[in-house]
Amino acid sequence: MTKNAKVDRLSTEKIGKLLWEMSSQTTFSLLVYAIYSITDTYFLSVGINALAAAGASIISPVLIALGGVATTVGAGGASVVSRALGEENAEKASRTVANTYLIFGATAVSITILGALFIEPIVTILGATETIAPYAVVYGRIIFLGAITSTGFSTIIRADGNIRYSTAIWVIPVIANLLLSWLFVMVLQIGVAGAALATVAGQAISAGMAIYFFFFRPNRSYQIKAAYFKPDWPLIGEVLLIGFPSLVKNLSASLLVIVTNNLLKLVGGDTALAVYAIVSRLYASLSLPQT
Repeated sequence: MTKNAKVDRLSTEKIGKLLWEMSSQTTFSLLVYAIYSITDTYFLSVGINALAAAGASIISPVLIALGGVATTVGAGGASVVSRALGEENAEKASRTVANTYLIFGATAVSITILGALFIEPIVTILGATETIAPYAVVYGRIIFLGAITSTGFSTIIRADGNIRYSTAIWVIPVIANLLLSWLFVMVLQIGVAGAALATVAGQAISAGMAIYFFFFRPNRSYQIKAAYFKPDWPLIGEVLLIGFPSLVKNLSASLLVIVTNNLLKLVGGDTALAVYAIVSRLYASLSLPQT
């Protein structure tokens, strides 16, 4: 299908059929991620110990917050891109994608610097006990360093009419993450560092697939020029305004996990945090496809 045909199809195909295609493939992506989440928790708990799973869980608010930033610029960018393509304004679509990269890149670099400088006090604030903190520090340091890779902008890809590619950019990295987690934790026994490296590697694959899609793929709907990587403040404001509810949702979820971890630290210590880490992963995995 040509570049224009995929975009045109969004305005000519029956809405019910488009909704089914988009929702079913998104649900499939979430199911794959749910399987990964459960399996990864198993690797950490059995391959190392329950405290390692708790250490990784302590860092989950950081991942949720990063996801919030990615979702904010992704949802906002997708809205602007889809409307620009509907108006046949390829330049605006290109500028939007370039500016979403600027927003996320600046935020991710700031988070990386913050994590590199203050990882130990951060894990304490997040709720780690003295026993769990060493696992959380090792896991968190790698996650912070890999923050720049933590999005593939699948929503913007979907706005371009490439539903299958937006699904692949979820599924392929998750499968790679799962296999690498098994290799690093269960076979090579690298520990929590292995689990974190597997996560960042999966994210890097997703980021690489996005770069290929936006900059190197044949028959692109729009061409992103170097000149477009210049802050367009009205456009940035529009993207952030549309995506702001997603940011609030994720930051609220992140804050809730931090409060819960600190309460469990006070009343139950290591055991309570370890149990919560495993149960919360299971619950999140089972509820993901429904949300």
